[in-house]
Amino acid sequence: MTRWQVFSAVALRRLPELMPKKDPIVTKVQQIFDTLEASKSRYSQHEIQHIEDIKAKENEETDIIIRETAQDREDRWLKEKSDFKFGEYNDRLSKMQYLFVHTKFGTDIKDQWLLPQAEFDRKLGDSNLLDTARRALKDSLSIVNGYRIVSKVPSSVCSFKYPLKVREMIGYDGAKVFYLKAHLDQPDSSVLEATDDANNKSLKWMTREEALSNVSKTYIRGLSLGLLDECRVDVDEVFRKASKYVTTTRKLCANVN
Repeated sequence: MTRWQVFSAVALRRLPELMPKKDPIVTKVQQIFDTLEASKSRYSQHEIQHIEDIKAKENEETDIIIRETAQDREDRWLKEKSDFKFGEYNDRLSKMQYLFVHTKFGTDIKDQWLLPQAEFDRKLGDSNLLDTARRALKDSLSIVNGYRIVSKVPSSVCSFKYPLKVREMIGYDGAKVFYLKAHLDQPDSSVLEATDDANNKSLKWMTREEALSNVSKTYIRGLSLGLLDECRVDVDEVFRKASKYVTTTRKLCANVN
């Protein structure tokens, strides 16, 4: 009979703060909608004033005084736009990020980047995996608030066997890690400080791509099933597969005919 250690791991997520850059298809669609909207929309007050300014300029009466024309306003807006300097775009802030903790196991097992996790233990007051998840955040990050666990039910589970030396040492054959989703929810300064990887080298916020490169494949496999799900669609790959499907369908139709 296999003896399992049961762990509850918390995928503490930092939600995107910036909109991702538009890909070529989104840009093209946006241009189409902008053109359609402009063709069907009515004149704005600014455009109406611009037309009236032109008519007033053509009027021979010179005693009409216009304080600020629509063209003057446009020139001012364009100058403000040209003077405005955009900050550096940080692509990581447009993606979901997960907090990992640098975990040491001793001489027999290589150090790993893992989610905040703890072993289920009824002696410590755990009645379910949710209690264990909260304890994991408290023990690993010293936070008890400023976050919200999205669901009481684990999103996925990962099972893996220990090396023989570890089995003999701890008396378990392997571990089952149950993953629960959570995200920062109106965190105060203490929570932000506790999860700041810039000042704590044992912590690291990782995007999906970074996690796939730095975290154990066995560990990330279970995490990928229900958590690392914000992978963007590869549009070129979609079109390639669609084109291949259309070509195959045409050949089948030609053979039938």
